[in-house]
Amino acid sequence: MESKIYIRAVRRTWETLDYAILVKIFMKLSILDLVSNACRVCTSWSRACSDSILWGTHDVGALKFGLMKVIQRRSCRAFEQCNRMLLPMLNIALTLSCNNVTRLIFDFNMNIKDEQLIFAAERCSNLKQLVLPAWNQIRADMLCAAIGKLKGLESPYDHDFATTLFIYIPNLKVLSLRYCSVLHKDALKITLMLFDFEVLNISHSVIVDTHQTKNPFRYTGSVTR
Repeated sequence: MESKIYIRAVRRTWETLDYAILVKIFMKLSILDLVSNACRVCTSWSRACSDSILWGTHDVGALKFGLMKVIQRRSCRAFEQCNRMLLPMLNIALTLSCNNVTRLIFDFNMNIKDEQLIFAAERCSNLKQLVLPAWNQIRADMLCAAIGKLKGLESPYDHDFATTLFIYIPNLKVLSLRYCSVLHKDALKITLMLFDFEVLNISHSVIVDTHQTKNPFRYTGSVTR
C-alpha cells in the first residue's frame, strides 16, 4: 500500500515575523519611519521598535530633516509646520525608546522649554551624553533639575567636540577642561594643533588613548603659553 506524506503549510504574516528579523529590518529605517509608521502596525512591531540597538543615539536633527522632506511635498509653509510638529514627534520617539537612549543630540537651532527638557530627562535616565541647542528658553533651576535626573551623564572631550569647537569659536584663547570625565588623547592633540591658546587648563582630567583604554592617565596640571 502506497503511503502518502502530507506537509502542512504554515501561514506566516507580518505580525508573526521573528523579533530579531524585525529589529534588523528596522535598523534600516529612519527615526521618523519608526515613530510615525512601523510602531503603529501591531504590538509585536511596536515592541521591536523599542529595542535598545535602535536607540543608542537619538539625533533630533535627523528627525527634523525627515519631517522637512515629508512636509515639503505637501505644503509651501514647511518650516513652520515642521517646527510645530517636531516636539510632539520627539516626545513620541523618547517614549518609544523605553529609556534606551544613551546619547541625545538636540538640533542646533531648536528652541526647547523647561517642560520639554524635563520630559526628555525623565525618559532618558540612562543618558551618558546630552547636546543642547544654541538657543533655548530653559531657566537655570530647570536645567539643574533636568541634569539632576541624569545620574550617569558624562562629559567626554573627543575628536568631534574639538573640531566643532574650532568651527564655532576658532579664535578661542582660554579653555578650561577641569574635571572633564574623559579627555581623548587624539582630541587633545588636534586641539593643540588647531588653537593658539594663551591658557589651556586640563586639571584632573582623565586622558585616555582611544586605541588603548586600559590604565587611563589622570593629569593634574595645566598648560599655559
